[in-house]
Amino acid sequence: MSESSSVILNKRIKFALLKPVTKEEFIEKIIEFINGIVKFLSNSGCEEIGHINFIATTDGEDYLQINITECDERPKIKDFLRKKFSKISTTLNIIEFGVKKEHIDNKINEDIENIEAYFNSGNKT
Repeated sequence: MSESSSVILNKRIKFALLKPVTKEEFIEKIIEFINGIVKFLSNSGCEEIGHINFIATTDGEDYLQINITECDERPKIKDFLRKKFSKISTTLNIIEFGVKKEHIDNKINEDIENIEAYFNSGNKT
């Protein structure tokens, strides 16, 4: 594995949702999001994942952390979020080998738009 093939991507994302969401629903969507990133990386030629780390907080007092270090592992979750919230700040950090940063960034941007649309629509399923 060559050093030039490594990618480090940091992305800060702020969600300002129209209606409060439950932490359970948010966690479910974020796990779906992270699993989608893992699948995308695997299908796009990722040689190895250093980690995918997602950290979120509503006000600095509570937090959510989801971490993956292998393509075939289940996300590890640490959850100390409040029951409901409508604003949350997140940081996504990815270290991987083999997929171009621009491709990952495009995938993340598309998925974030889908998450926001899901929470801001009245038709959650």
